[in-house]
This record gives sequence, structure tokens and C-alpha cells, in this order.
Amino acid sequence: MKASYFEKVGIGIKTVIKGMKKSLAYFFKKPVTLQYPHQKKVIAERYRGSIRLTINPETGKHKCIACTNCEKICPAFAITLKIETPEGSKKKELKEYYVDLGKCIYCGLCVDSCPVDAIEHSKVYEVAERSKENLILRLDTIGEKNV
Repeated sequence: MKASYFEKVGIGIKTVIKGMKKSLAYFFKKPVTLQYPHQKKVIAERYRGSIRLTINPETGKHKCIACTNCEKICPAFAITLKIETPEGSKKKELKEYYVDLGKCIYCGLCVDSCPVDAIEHSKVYEVAERSKENLILRLDTIGEKNV
């Protein structure tokens, strides 16, 4: 049986009231959105941001022993190491450590594979750049471009 005109109007009024109830409920709640550049979200403790080298507090230098585990295990090939072995020494030395954030998938395998905890995830999540070259970070030196 077809609904009459007044039944349709009644159904319409019910749905409008239902929607207005929902809107009024959200009107008195705390806002969900943030005004992004001015307000920033609190980052979770286990957040996986871009990677960085950890610094040994005693020496002031990075902890990397140039084992290349991070470079080998990276599925996206985002890590590039340049290593030298000084003459008369068996110990490798890290010369350059590059991370391409454009390739990085933030999986954390590099952090887990490091035997001396030389790399860790940072809390940096603002990595948008206008050119791809700016996404390649050199981590073995301390400077403003480094994470």
C-alpha cells in the first residue's frame, strides 16, 4: 500500500529531528578537528617517524658501527651507507649515511636489525617537500637538515 502525503511528511519530520539530535549532540562535545599549523596532535609513544642516528652521550658521536644490517634489510632500498676501512685496521668507519624519505615505508626493520641501537624512529611527521632531493637526508652529520 502506498504511503499517503501526510505519512511521508511525518517520516520526513522524524528524520529531520533525528539528524538535528545528532548535530546538537556534537555541538556540545569537544571538537575532533585541529587547526593544523597552529595546533598539533600529541604523538603516540610508539609512533614510527623518520629514522635518525642516536648519539652516544659520552663521545658526542653517533653509535653506528657500519655493520650495514639496516641497508641490507631495507625492503624499499631507502638507506645508503658509504663505508671506509682505514689502512691497517679491520674496523669499518661510517663516512656517509643517507635515508631517502621518499622511498622509506617506515616499517622499522632497520631499527630492529641494528645490533647497537644506533638508529631509532623520531617523532617527526612533517616531511612534505616540494622536490625529491630534499627528501634525501644525510644523518651522519649534525645540522639543520638532519632529523
